[in-house]
Amino acid sequence: MHTCHTSKHAIRILLERIENQVQEALKCLTTNGVPCLLISGRVVSLRPKAAGSIRSRCTFVRKYVGMWAILSQIHKLLCTGTRITLRCLYYSHEDLFQSIEDCERLVKVCGSLLRVPRHHLGIVNTSRGYLAGRLKLRFDAHGPWNMVEGPTSIERIGSEWLYSLDSVSRAARDKSIRLERLVLPSGQAKYAQVVDTDCDVVLQLESSAKVILVIEKDTIFERLVVEDHFCERHSEAICITGRGVPDFATRACVATLHKLLDIPVFVLTDFNPWGVQVFLAFKYPSMSSKMESQLSVVSSAKWLGLSTRQVLRFQNRIAPGALQRMKKGDVQKATSLVDFARSQDDEDIADELQQMLAFGRKCELEAINDLTSDYLASTFICHELHTRNGM
Repeated sequence: MHTCHTSKHAIRILLERIENQVQEALKCLTTNGVPCLLISGRVVSLRPKAAGSIRSRCTFVRKYVGMWAILSQIHKLLCTGTRITLRCLYYSHEDLFQSIEDCERLVKVCGSLLRVPRHHLGIVNTSRGYLAGRLKLRFDAHGPWNMVEGPTSIERIGSEWLYSLDSVSRAARDKSIRLERLVLPSGQAKYAQVVDTDCDVVLQLESSAKVILVIEKDTIFERLVVEDHFCERHSEAICITGRGVPDFATRACVATLHKLLDIPVFVLTDFNPWGVQVFLAFKYPSMSSKMESQLSVVSSAKWLGLSTRQVLRFQNRIAPGALQRMKKGDVQKATSLVDFARSQDDEDIADELQQMLAFGRKCELEAINDLTSDYLASTFICHELHTRNGM
């Protein structure tokens, strides 16, 4: 368990909401024996379908009991000022949930009932993302600085970034939060500080970076940072990976650095619809958890590739077998993403996906990197960043 950074005022409100749920549930059960929930100030009765099977009734009971187990755990976490990972929560009540995904769905229900993002409940995902680059930071004003600026230094992205993003997003309207930005006398680095006096969250960072490069795959990230010394050779970049589809902490880290340092975000992915989906996860809020993801959106994020145009340029140089036919699942994913992109008025991405479908092939970043021993680090990324960002 770790220390929780939700403010004292917010904790009081959440505890009151949970206790009101308990009171209404007990009142309903004692008066008419029907379970209920308090939703937006209104009592809603919950009845399993009378004609439902025994199995469906058991599922209803299990979910209802599981939800109360989660609310009980949340109450305890808020009272003790600690937090727990979703995995720990699942294994603490494994008999109540069919899977960890089942547990996560009920946690989202609890977040909706209490009208707050999940991390304010004290329940966080296990950290997945990593960052590297010329960056000095700390989340405690009295603690030591964390230096992520060695030639191959890699830092795990933790849940602290969730609370920092909350503070940054609230700074404009909350007088208890102080946000300061300045360019250091050398003119080569920027310094930013966020202090939330209500819950003592502090983020201080210093960096000379001019761009954030998000890399879909951890294998490519490690090769760029550790083997090719990309961050040493190109000190103006902060490199981040979410190791596939990014978790909320990774998206919060990218959004916080973007807002505090005022530098652009570029996303580098495989040439397939799933890579495009990773890019869209940074640019648009998730429909499944809109409350959580709204703050972490970087609407100005740009896709660095791999695009159809880029792959066609290297088509004759890519190793045989690296260009594979798109499968049925790839086509379905691309088609659904075209619809999503158009719903967001993003015709550039919709057009790219249609070109991908017309080409009918896919390939991974490794295919481009293997053109020479370090083609991505030495040539491709630098060329694309210079073209897009004038670097």
